[in-house]
Formats: sequence, C-alpha cells, structure tokens
Amino acid sequence: MNGNPDEGAHERARTDLAVQLERFPVAVNLLRRALFRQHLMLNVSYATPLLGIVSRMEGIDFAEAAWFIALPRGWPERPLATDARITSHGIERDFSFSRSQVWRRHRLAGTVVRTTLRSDDMIGMRVLSDGMELTVIDGALRIETYHGLGRVLLDHAVPATIANAAIGRPIDSLIDHRWLARTRWPVLRIDEGENRTSIIFETGRDPWSMPWSVYGNLDMGGRTRD
Repeated sequence: MNGNPDEGAHERARTDLAVQLERFPVAVNLLRRALFRQHLMLNVSYATPLLGIVSRMEGIDFAEAAWFIALPRGWPERPLATDARITSHGIERDFSFSRSQVWRRHRLAGTVVRTTLRSDDMIGMRVLSDGMELTVIDGALRIETYHGLGRVLLDHAVPATIANAAIGRPIDSLIDHRWLARTRWPVLRIDEGENRTSIIFETGRDPWSMPWSVYGNLDMGGRTRD
C-alpha cells in the first residue's frame, strides 16, 4: 500500500524549512554587511588630512585598509556615533591611548591598520559621523582626530604662560614630528588634566570616498575579515 502523497510533500517542506533556517543567520549577516557598506558609502564624505600624510610617509594604503572595517555588533539597531556622541563618548570619555582602549574604540566601525608587539606604536582608522579619522601612536606622539580637529596627549602639565602663548601657533612649532612638519595647523586650545595636557588643533578636512563607491550598490560581502 502506497503512503499518503501529502505526507511526502509535508516531509520535503519540513526539510526545506530546516535548510533555510540553517542558512538564515549567514544570509542576514551578509545583508547587514552589504547595508553597512552602503551606509558608509553614502554618508562618509571626508577624512582627516593626517590620513594622507601618514599614507604617503608610511606607505599605508588606507583605501585598501577600509575594506577590513568590521561590521559593528548590533548595527543598525545600535547606530554609529552621532555628533553628540563624538564629544561625550567617542573622544572625551575614550581619550586614552592604552592598547586595550585603542583596540576597543576601533571595534566600532574601525580597524587597527598597523601595530607591533615590540612597542606601543599603533595606527587605527575609524568612522566618526561623516568622517574617516585616525588614532596614531608613534613613540611619544599620540594623536586622535575628529571633526576637522586633532588632539595631542602629553603626559605632563604645561605651565600656564606657555599654554597661553601657544594658542594660535602652528602645531608643528610645538611638536617636533615628521607627520606634523610644515602642516601649520593652528592650536585652538590647551586642556589641562591631572598630570596630562591635551593640545587641540585645527586640521580641516579632505574629501574622502569609501573604496567600494566605484561598485555602486553591488553586494561586496565576500571581501571582509569578519
């Protein structure tokens, strides 16, 4: 006696459903990655000028490195940093150059481009609002950029007379480093903290496009390290 044909169809449907459910997380992740890259393509329009300087002097292809920007956990339910969060979270609260803090900051729409076990030197790029920004540690130099500005962290206090005289002067007249040479970026203010000093200077902005912009809306989910 032949079995009920409806039972066979039902079993095949159950098998198909099981296969689709197994593939579902992968499909969702690929779609999230494609949408995330499209989001960056449409919204990131500038980069800190320091990016071009470091690229030329250190031989780093930041456009190539941008392909490795990790998909943030929880996006798009958890949005990327807005202008308000850049001040209250992205810079003020997180202004630390410990290796763990730099790695943590660059897990959110960023990537560490260069690091070494022999020293604390690191170069990281990350998206803040509509810009591509840098965190760099090179020997004693520690800089983080944001919104057309840069901030240098010094591990000591600066006398008030020197701090007041520094306002308006170019950063390369205060900090001797190859990346800052001849930049002439003016110092805007100096913030004193407990046993440390932050020098804020104006860098301006350079146009920037994500490297996959040339592909339009194509799905580029295959080229990633996630």
